[in-house]
Amino acid sequence: LRKTLQKLPSTLDKTYERILTSISEEYADYAIRILQWLAFSERPLSLEELAEVIAIDVSRDPEFDRDEVLEDPLDVLRICSSLVSITHESYFLNSSFALFEKPSEEIVVLAHYSVKEYLISDRIKRGQAARYSLHAALCHGAIAAACLGYLNQFQEPELITDRALQEFKLARYSAKFWSRHVRKADDQEVEVNNLACRLLSTENPAYFIWMRINHPDREFRWNHYPGSTTNILPLYCASMLGLEKVVSLFLSGNADPNARGGECDNALQAASTKGHDRIVKILLSAGAKVNAKGGKYGYALLAALKCGHEHTTKVLIEAGATYSHSKGQSIGNLCIRNLDANVEMLRFLHKSGIDLRKKDRGAGRYCTLQL
Repeated sequence: LRKTLQKLPSTLDKTYERILTSISEEYADYAIRILQWLAFSERPLSLEELAEVIAIDVSRDPEFDRDEVLEDPLDVLRICSSLVSITHESYFLNSSFALFEKPSEEIVVLAHYSVKEYLISDRIKRGQAARYSLHAALCHGAIAAACLGYLNQFQEPELITDRALQEFKLARYSAKFWSRHVRKADDQEVEVNNLACRLLSTENPAYFIWMRINHPDREFRWNHYPGSTTNILPLYCASMLGLEKVVSLFLSGNADPNARGGECDNALQAASTKGHDRIVKILLSAGAKVNAKGGKYGYALLAALKCGHEHTTKVLIEAGATYSHSKGQSIGNLCIRNLDANVEMLRFLHKSGIDLRKKDRGAGRYCTLQL
């Protein structure tokens, strides 16, 4: 048995290599694209979504060509043979004002975890199937570019409705996950960052349509409120989404780090709610006001505290962030509630001169935390 198990990986490698090299040259690029998405997508993909993936080419304009969508989605299985399989799955999607369960549909997955393991291994690079070798960062970059290219087809604001979305199978995935793929892409993926800047432009109608599908301030709701997308600036979105390179590009293009708009009022507070430390530092270096007041949390410091981001809290305080408690809500209260009473954090705040008194609501008195 031990000898058999030792031989198994080699046997699997040969099997996968044989399957890959048997894919006709005509469909090789399609197969690579399908395998990239199946190996690194953020959620399982349906047959119909993958059928549209085939029709995206970011090297042309427009990037998405509906005429190239697979007429029969089952061709995905024929192209990739036994490397992929179909399962049925139900999952939740966002509709107007609530979540609803999408009926079970055909989901495409890699046939076995060892398929991905082989595709990303060094072993495949030494064999005849080397062209199918996958690199995580490069695949995320390719998927990000495809999602952005797909979204850029939407140049008419009235185009996207619930009914229209049914015709654009990849719209929801692209809108929700493109930024995650950008973050996971190689830092040197200049093209991907440029594509992100292209989408995040108030001069691009697709920018507003993207926000209608997946508003950065309302991640889990389909947003129908009139005018709710018009005051959200690109720098704010990039900061909220954690797109460090894109934020830097916007600032180098003279974007105002203190521009107001959005549920968090400004880019610094938006980045602070998500714990994007490096973006917070970039914004502060560009002149963002550390104690700017407004938005959902009032201040960036409160946003970081209430959302439980310890390191972001430290970055802001070191930059001069302060907070005067009101309604019995001191920094000490917030730390205990949101940072799991981290003693080292409390000591840091104390040394920084932050008021750590905790109000006794019943007696109307304050007590000092013992550090």
